[in-house]
Amino acid sequence: MLILFEILSREMDRPRYGKFQAFAGSDAQIWAFDGLLAALEHVLSEPFSHDYDRLLSEAANALIRRRGRIEPEW
Repeated sequence: MLILFEILSREMDRPRYGKFQAFAGSDAQIWAFDGLLAALEHVLSEPFSHDYDRLLSEAANALIRRRGRIEPEW
């Protein structure tokens, strides 16, 4: 969940909604991402922690350990 929060918060804060603009099919889809970000802000405490960067790194490492690395196709 923390990784998803990071992606959403980073892209939604960029001009014209960052990379989401490229693949969202409509304004409604952009607002759905924004709503998901707001919901995550209500349930996650980690983004407001003083050691957020460490927690984010730990979450990323745990996810990669659980799911594995994705090798590029090129």
